[in-house]
This record gives sequence, C-alpha cells and structure tokens, in this order.
Amino acid sequence: MDKTLKFLEHAVTLLDEEIQSTRPVAPPAQLSKIREEMQAIIHVLQSGKLPQKANRKSGIGRLIVDEWPMDSRIGNQILEALSAYYAV
Repeated sequence: MDKTLKFLEHAVTLLDEEIQSTRPVAPPAQLSKIREEMQAIIHVLQSGKLPQKANRKSGIGRLIVDEWPMDSRIGNQILEALSAYYAV
C-alpha cells in the first residue's frame, strides 16, 4: 500500500505542476478536479477504510484516455497510480 500511496502522491505533485504550467495538457479546472479526486483517494488509503474493489470507480481514467494526448506523461502517471489503487 505504501507504493500505491507514493504513486498517488507523485501524480498529485505532477498535477500541481501542470496546473501552474503555461501550456497545460487539459483545462486547469479539469486538472484541479482530478487533483481533488486523487487527494480523496489518498485519504481513503491512509484511513485504511478501503471500499470493495467493485466500488472503487473513477471516471478519471476514461477522461484521460478519451480526451488527453496519448503521449501525455502526466496522463500515464495518473493511470498508473489509479491502476495501483484498484489493485490494492
């Protein structure tokens, strides 16, 4: 679970940088919303009260795959972090 937390925390750091970027990969409001959801996932993991795997749904992955550039480094990092969370 520590590795998953590190993946998620790294994704949040990248989101913070992307929000401040002059040419973000997505609208800043969208990035901020994703950041909020990632922070919520971190808090859930830290609390130890994980929902059942079937209830760990997020639209972030679909949004990234459908709307972001395929070579987006931050998108790939977020998808990896979410994948690690779903596997816990």
